[in-house]
Amino acid sequence: TINISYSRSKSYYNQYNYDLSTRVEYGTSYGDNYESGRRYPTLTLPSNGFTRTGYTFSTWALGSASGTRYAVNSTYTPTSGTGATMYAVWDNNTYTLTFNANGGQLTGDETYTVKYDTGDYCFTQSIIPTREGYAFAGWYTNASGGEQVYDQSGIAVEGTYWVKNGNYYVWHYTGSVTLYAHWTARTYNVTTGMSTGTESITVDSTGTYGQELAIAWEARANTAQY
Repeated sequence: TINISYSRSKSYYNQYNYDLSTRVEYGTSYGDNYESGRRYPTLTLPSNGFTRTGYTFSTWALGSASGTRYAVNSTYTPTSGTGATMYAVWDNNTYTLTFNANGGQLTGDETYTVKYDTGDYCFTQSIIPTREGYAFAGWYTNASGGEQVYDQSGIAVEGTYWVKNGNYYVWHYTGSVTLYAHWTARTYNVTTGMSTGTESITVDSTGTYGQELAIAWEARANTAQY
């Protein structure tokens, strides 16, 4: 039997089975593919009927995923009656990450490519945008609200898009996505002063960027001595 296998891991695989019981008595002109007077049939490798989330089938490999490669519709002739195992070789799918500064400014590119099941761009410190009067609060799936995908330091957040694999995160979303910067308005301490002619008065206030600041003045009686 020849097993055409899809292997996710060492402990799990599916397979196609082909019967090698057909045999032909050999002669001197048949070459080296014989055992005990038998010639084993040449097989045409089928297209892959398996699927794997986040991956695209590439080719078949003999014995292991790193073995000799055989394309779909190519042929293989077993060299013994024990058969062989062909493993599916998979390519990681690629997806597009688009970063929208949402009122701020980016210093680098807006679009990047990430591969499924890899840690590319799990750290995006170099993509952190800036905005006058505001502090960056992270990347989200919506301009307002949505799921947080990166925190304010540009580090991946575990959830729908990133999953933890050991000590790092890998991309686990099967699609492209646009991420929006969220912002928190900065607060400032404001000192305001005025002079009555006989004295100076200062008032300390806390204001938020972009919002009107109300200053409360304390009324004082003007007393004079004669």
